[in-house]
Amino acid sequence: MVRARWEVRPPGRQGGRAVPRWADGWACLLAVAAAIAGCLPEEEAGIDCAGLPGGNAAPTVDIVQPGEAATFEPGEAIHFAIRAEDDLDGPADLVLTFEDSVDGPLDMPGDLDEAGQVQFDWDGLSTGVHALVVTVTDRGGCTGTDDRAIQVCAGEDCL
Repeated sequence: MVRARWEVRPPGRQGGRAVPRWADGWACLLAVAAAIAGCLPEEEAGIDCAGLPGGNAAPTVDIVQPGEAATFEPGEAIHFAIRAEDDLDGPADLVLTFEDSVDGPLDMPGDLDEAGQVQFDWDGLSTGVHALVVTVTDRGGCTGTDDRAIQVCAGEDCL
């Protein structure tokens, strides 16, 4: 016999009707399967499995270096150290993307090692104040982000 706890969802989610609590898990499983199969883009699949029993918690990512509000000279090599982890997937299964508010998407020069870390030096950032965002995505489509503000400037141009 299957037992399910019934609860009423707010209007707009499941149409406000009573659904068994496990139905969220099935909906998540179907959305993940559709996204993995390429039948449905992840953003349209509405994947949000965090908090479900046995569900997929979002991975975490941390920009360890450079420090917040660090300032660099144009052309100076900026050392980046990034760490990511997930409760279900190993580092080889995680995908990192790197976005910069000034220079746009940046290619991540390297993959996570077995400890879930990647380090690299970058010397091609344009002059200005940069909002850097690193996003990690696990195999289930759940994401985690970290951001960092840095400045690339020379002399009096620095804020």
